[in-house]
Order: sequence, then C-alpha cells, then structure tokens
Amino acid sequence: MPQENRERLTITSTAQGINDDGQLQVDIEVDGRVPTLPTGVVLLRPFTEDYVQSGEGSLYGYSSRSFQVNGYMLPYAWNHTVTYDADAGRLPFLVQSLFTTNLRVHYGRGHRKLKIRAAAAIRKGEPSNRCPEGFTLDESGPFCLDDDECVRMQPCAHVCNNVLGSYYCSCPDGMTLGPDGKSCQGRDQHLRSHDSGSSCSYLDECQLGMMTCAEGEECVNTIGSYQCVQPCGRE
Repeated sequence: MPQENRERLTITSTAQGINDDGQLQVDIEVDGRVPTLPTGVVLLRPFTEDYVQSGEGSLYGYSSRSFQVNGYMLPYAWNHTVTYDADAGRLPFLVQSLFTTNLRVHYGRGHRKLKIRAAAAIRKGEPSNRCPEGFTLDESGPFCLDDDECVRMQPCAHVCNNVLGSYYCSCPDGMTLGPDGKSCQGRDQHLRSHDSGSSCSYLDECQLGMMTCAEGEECVNTIGSYQCVQPCGRE
C-alpha cells in the first residue's frame, strides 16, 4: 500500500427508512483510522459545508472544519457523496451551503450512545450557479462533473489519485510524500525521481518503528522495505 502522511477515514451510511418511533435507521460502515486523541474535553466548532449537484440523484458535499481538544485547535477536512432517488428532483442551485451552529455533543456511557444536536440553515452557495474548483459544468443537467486533475495536469511525481473535486498524490512502498505534497522523499538522497527531477529516498522502517518482527528477531533495513532476521547463535 502507498505510504501517506495523513489519516484517512471512510464512512458509508445507508438509510433504511424510519421506524415506528419516527427515528431514522442508518447502517454505518467505518473503514480507516484517525489520530489517537488524549483523554479530555473535545469541542466541535461551527462549520459551513457546500453541496454540489454532481449528477442526476447525486450530491457532493465538502468542508474544512476544526475541533478543540483541551484548548488546542485541530483542523480536519470532510467530504462525502449522497445518492438519492432522482425523482425527488435537483437542488434549486448548482451549489448550496449548509451553515451549522450551536453544536452540542453528549455521550451516554451507560447506553453507549453519542448524541449530537445543532442548529442548521441552508442557503444558496457563493457562487450558486457556477461550478466550484475541481468541477466542470455539464450544461445538459445542468450538473457539475468531476475534473480529473490526474489526467489533465499530471501533478504528481509518482502516483496520482483522483477524487471528486480534487486529487492527492501517493508514493511507492517505503517512501513518503515531501512537503510539497507531490514529490516523494526519504533518507537516501542518491535516488532521484525520473518523473519530476526532485530528490527521493527510502524510509528506514526499522529506525522509525514501522516493522512487525517477531519477538527475538532483528530488523534489517533494505531498499524500499525491511527484513526480520534471527540473530547469529540463536535457533
């Protein structure tokens, strides 16, 4: 798997309808990882989220948010795709914005339930009838179609991953993204990237503690990987 210098969490939510008590039933599948947070008070901050009409019966939402942990502000990005019955119609504008304030979070340890309450309002986006960056206009809809930056721009030194409205670069095994988010780098400055001309090198997984050797084995770094070996004199 390519090494990345970020955490990525994918959440798939499928609405199953409303039960007899008027509650929306949702199946949620979580895949990925997030940073380990210290024990303390976590506060969600108000945020704005833009929704783009990306097709017949589909919306794309994205926002940049932050939360506060023990007085420290931590940023994170959020994006998701919503599919629905196309017979329900389209947004009145190509882009609409959701404004969320007065966020309150309560976790009941006894019932292991997380409750989130907020005040929300929806308005037309700014701009409302022009596709945002990362999308191109399909006048037949009208819809905002994804702009494949990987094909059009070829921005990455190694691997380019196109996503709705954006893209991100990744690296071969044993390498990591550089500060520019496009080239790959590590410790060995003798390896050069033929694609971009920038310096690239391999990580020392042993030194960084990224190995998974068994007890009693020693980690030996290799180009782009590592090996677990039994020390001499041991069986």
